[in-house]
Amino acid sequence: MDHNPIRTAVRRMRRAEGTDVCCFCGRKDRVTRIQASGRFRRQLERHHVVGRKHDSELIIQVCRHCHDLLTEGLLREGISMLFEPNRVTRAANILKAQAAFLEEFANAQRRLADTLQKEKK
Repeated sequence: MDHNPIRTAVRRMRRAEGTDVCCFCGRKDRVTRIQASGRFRRQLERHHVVGRKHDSELIIQVCRHCHDLLTEGLLREGISMLFEPNRVTRAANILKAQAAFLEEFANAQRRLADTLQKEKK
């Protein structure tokens, strides 16, 4: 058995980060090669649920497509991604961001359930 310390470190890092599946659409993480630059890019990204400036530790793993949709949803709700020095306004922004996230998450769970039911038939 060949022991590769780099692969071991990557596995440990992924386990520490959480899932290798998008929490919204179920897409599995893969590494894709970007043709123009020859670099590699992961399918999953970290999404700061209420915005990085509001809570830098509240993170989930989502695919790039879902990440764009979630971020757009925050902007549509009028939630600023800038740091808010006023504690009351900042708390209100966090609550609105959480509500927007939970609504999107509930919709995603319904879609996944519908998909499973269709596959069952």
